[in-house]
Amino acid sequence: GARSRPWGQAVEVELCGRTVAVFVDDDLGESGQVWSASRMLGDLLAANNVPLQGKRVLELGSGTGALGIALAMHGAHVTVTDADFVCGLMESNIAIPANREMVAAAGGSVQPRALLWSENGAASEGDDR
Repeated sequence: GARSRPWGQAVEVELCGRTVAVFVDDDLGESGQVWSASRMLGDLLAANNVPLQGKRVLELGSGTGALGIALAMHGAHVTVTDADFVCGLMESNIAIPANREMVAAAGGSVQPRALLWSENGAASEGDDR
């Protein structure tokens, strides 16, 4: 739904050799943070010069969307997913002008999508709250 206040704190993170501007929000719990796993995967991809241009990527449990945005800044076409209540944060981060410009310049794209993984491993759309 519509948000009555701005997202939490604006930060810049280094992922995959790119600077990504994102909002983080403690009100969303772990979903509103950039996880250390995102930083580690980004470092691994950058250190090994993994070619991302034109690759299709599906990120599960994207939270802020920071890693997906960074991959798109390398020209990947990324679908970032998380529970419905997190999608607004991902959309806001994708829409930050500096992010949009870097993604466009690289020929990449980022598309947010609500996707919730249940305990039995099956995927469903929407929020289970």
